[in-house]
Amino acid sequence: MGRLSTHVLDTVAGSPAEGVSWALFRLEGEARSQLSSGKTNSDGRTDGALLEGDAVVAGTYELVFQVADYFKGLGTELSDPPFLNEIPLRFSIFDANQNYHVPLLVSPYSYSTYRGSCFEKRENHKMSCKTRNRVRFLLGWTPMEISVEDSNQTVLQYLRDQAYLKGTKEGCAEGDCGSCTLVVGDVVDGKIAYSSVNSCILFLPSLDGKQILTVESVADGALHPVQQAMVDLHGSQCGFCTPGIIMSLLTLHLNGGAKHLNGGVKNRQAIDDALAGNLCRCTGYGPIIDAAEVACATPIDEAWQRQIHHAEAQLIAWSKDTAALKVEAKSGAYMAPKTSDQLATCLTDHTDVTLVAGATDVGLWVTKMGKRLNPIISLADVADLKTICITDTHLDIGAGVTYSNAHAALSDISPSLGELIRRIGSLQVRNSGTIGGNIANGSPIGDMPPALIAMGASVVLRSAQGKREVPLEDFFIEYGKQDLQSGEFVSRVLVPRYVDTFRCYKVTKRFDQDITAVLGAFNLCIEAGIVTSARIAFGGMAGTPARASACEVALIDRPWNMETIELAQTGLDDDFVPMSDMRASAQYRSLAARNLLERFYLETQNSTIPLELANRSALGKLGHE
Repeated sequence: MGRLSTHVLDTVAGSPAEGVSWALFRLEGEARSQLSSGKTNSDGRTDGALLEGDAVVAGTYELVFQVADYFKGLGTELSDPPFLNEIPLRFSIFDANQNYHVPLLVSPYSYSTYRGSCFEKRENHKMSCKTRNRVRFLLGWTPMEISVEDSNQTVLQYLRDQAYLKGTKEGCAEGDCGSCTLVVGDVVDGKIAYSSVNSCILFLPSLDGKQILTVESVADGALHPVQQAMVDLHGSQCGFCTPGIIMSLLTLHLNGGAKHLNGGVKNRQAIDDALAGNLCRCTGYGPIIDAAEVACATPIDEAWQRQIHHAEAQLIAWSKDTAALKVEAKSGAYMAPKTSDQLATCLTDHTDVTLVAGATDVGLWVTKMGKRLNPIISLADVADLKTICITDTHLDIGAGVTYSNAHAALSDISPSLGELIRRIGSLQVRNSGTIGGNIANGSPIGDMPPALIAMGASVVLRSAQGKREVPLEDFFIEYGKQDLQSGEFVSRVLVPRYVDTFRCYKVTKRFDQDITAVLGAFNLCIEAGIVTSARIAFGGMAGTPARASACEVALIDRPWNMETIELAQTGLDDDFVPMSDMRASAQYRSLAARNLLERFYLETQNSTIPLELANRSALGKLGHE
């Protein structure tokens, strides 16, 4: 006959935890019935089994521990409310004839458990390298090492449901509103670097080895300068969006906000970019921007610098561990190889998997579409996919490089391309989303592919069998289908460093953080007033990003004038038969594509005429009007 037991260890004292109140519940659908309760004895165990003999029945259970009362009884000084109050551990019994054990290791600020027989038998997903199965991170300034039972669990769900940090809010569950914004610290070139991210679409294991700062981590006795400025300048009204705004401004402050104060437009642009992913519908942005300007003029105080130094040391120590993360979660495996070789081997061994990089698209498959991604192979730890190399002719970008990290290098090739990247999602999205992910998911309205196609970029596809290079325009076969063979992944993107006359334009309903209706990219060589070569590509006009071949033919070897433009505009009608959807009608898309070609022509005739708001010197003045 089966048996269920538990054991509680106080990780601060390093001994069994005596006197911890517990309660055992049976879960059946929405019903929750209590089976027993009590307190742990001097061995940290219960007096007798939790369940034994005929009482052991297959099903789902929850064992709840009241840990705050235990630590208060020891005289431990706790926060108000306590960081950890009660800890619920949910598990399943599958065979009533087996013995089951549910342990708990606890401190006032963290807890962990390990998997025993209380968890579903799972397929063993092998990796050809040294692995570990527990996720570790700094929660605030406290090291955590936990077991993950759901590889699809988001960081936001963990924070609110398990860490009991309720300050981080859920608004949209798709990375748009910013109410779930938190700050993530990661080691870059031997130093800790901070970025803002949307916790509602990031999977918890993806933050392994990193630091998580929530709004609860910001104040240390006194309010942080960002918080104080928001109070003093009335930057909050209903308050729901305020935690996310605080975290976005904290990121700006930690990344040297005071350095942006010279030359007001630059300062205002940095603030606008930081806040573009945080929606506020009652306060208005004027007071928030005022608060940002005041806070960013304040240097990081010594207490914060000391804490950052300690966090950096911990993350660096973790980064030296060569073991790859492999979580055999109840919902499916989560594997995070550390090299491209390991990734290629994983894809050979496991064909039915979901590749995840920044999860800015895949995360919505879970939160909005209700899909289960089982198993997951993460690219987050593949170091060689996060490098940028510059050759004489190309910019060689690893598929795991984020938009934010690629921004400067791509802006050097073309300021127009840099401005396009600045308008992709929000800063939180750009801090997580990757160049390779935008290509690999094959979206017809992805922003980077049309621009890269017009520039003549190619992709390097990698597998255990080797590599092959494919022109980007040939990578997209049809809607939902890319030129990826079994076991292959997008490894690198090769972007020519030198373009001729190049522009790209993104048409959306609002300027910041909106999905594209039409995107046009134009790369022409014009010599002595004659078009000698043309590469033009559009997104949002077909089932895939595609070149406008008839338009190009109408331009080449003809004078660069309005008559040629009108001829080329008719070519666009032959190139594309766009669809109508919620973002735009087919007629609108066709007209927009024609107008973008004309706009490109007008810009080449007189570059001093500002044709987009982002280029107007009056931007700072217009912001408060």
